[in-house]
Amino acid sequence: MLRDDLAAAEAQQQMLRDDLAAAEAQQQMLRDDLAAAKAQQQMLRDDLAAAEAQQQMLRDDLAAAEARKQVLQNYLDSVYASTSWKFAWPVRAAKRLLQGKQP
Repeated sequence: MLRDDLAAAEAQQQMLRDDLAAAEAQQQMLRDDLAAAKAQQQMLRDDLAAAEAQQQMLRDDLAAAEARKQVLQNYLDSVYASTSWKFAWPVRAAKRLLQGKQP
């Protein structure tokens, strides 16, 4: 009877060792998954930082283009407001008529 109890205890002990080994293997897999997730998270952070930097560059380019547009519009407005432009209006209108374009 003691031998049977000893054999049962040893069998139970072996099952516990097997369960422990399986739990340790699962723990290692979870650690590996966590490390991979952290690496992916860092890659996404890097991608986000690059996208934000590019977005800022595009905003700066847009601001520069809008400023340039305003400078050109101001220049064009000054040309249209100039005395020479106003006095040359009949000449431009006659030229369009001669070319068959609408005034």
